[in-house]
Amino acid sequence: MAVTGDGVSGARFSDILRQSMAEHPGCLIACKIDCEGCEFDLIAPNAIDADVMLPVQQVMIEFHHRSPEPLRRTLEALGFDVVTEAGAPGVGWLRARRPRITR
Repeated sequence: MAVTGDGVSGARFSDILRQSMAEHPGCLIACKIDCEGCEFDLIAPNAIDADVMLPVQQVMIEFHHRSPEPLRRTLEALGFDVVTEAGAPGVGWLRARRPRITR
């Protein structure tokens, strides 16, 4: 199934997360996104419903041909700590994690 940010030409990313939450209640979620450039549409501020990101503990993204800053800003606004790393020309990696709670 195609996954999109807006749901026009496939399922919305938020809808896929919502379906996963319904099928596996109480489970934590990790997302690996490698979609050859559409990651900026999937992780756009207006494409993600904040409530469906609550069980997501980690997001790993291979990003292409752009600065990762829009992805970083969106994920940080959703409560993730974000680290990026450059790779081959035009490619990089982003890892977003929920902060650990120490007691």
